[in-house]
Amino acid sequence: MLRNIKTLAAGISAAFLLSACAGPGYVKSEGHMHSLGGLKAATINFKADSCNGIENSTGHVKLTDLDAIEWQTVNGVDLQGSVDETFYCSLDGSTGIPCNCGEGYQEVSFSYSSKNNAAPGDGTGVACLADIGTGEDQGYNGIVEILILSGPYDGYHNVGAARVTQKACD
Repeated sequence: MLRNIKTLAAGISAAFLLSACAGPGYVKSEGHMHSLGGLKAATINFKADSCNGIENSTGHVKLTDLDAIEWQTVNGVDLQGSVDETFYCSLDGSTGIPCNCGEGYQEVSFSYSSKNNAAPGDGTGVACLADIGTGEDQGYNGIVEILILSGPYDGYHNVGAARVTQKACD
């Protein structure tokens, strides 16, 4: 199962690398999305802002998926971290920064610490968030993709509907 997830993640990432990133942005997602194969919901809390410049990105990340397959023996995934970099992905390529997300997504690169004593350690990840609704907090109006790249949850990859608010900077 984990091999299939990593293969899918590699394929998605390869496809997304064809796009480039341009421009600062703001995104948040709070609430629930489906668990990675489990019966319970995952709880997510992402807030990322690069309106003061991509190099000055700020924000936080929290993910709890206690029923995630491959991590059930260690009581699931529980991480908290900070945003390293965030930007809005576009095909115009004006910044030359490679993008792992598709056009229209806000990419959020982050560093995290595990909050699970059975799976201690630190790592990195990337999330792609898109508001496909009205840009307001209402229902499941967006798509969230989370890929953990290193650390105790390396290989975790979850995609699903969630509440997302995405805005351009003023």
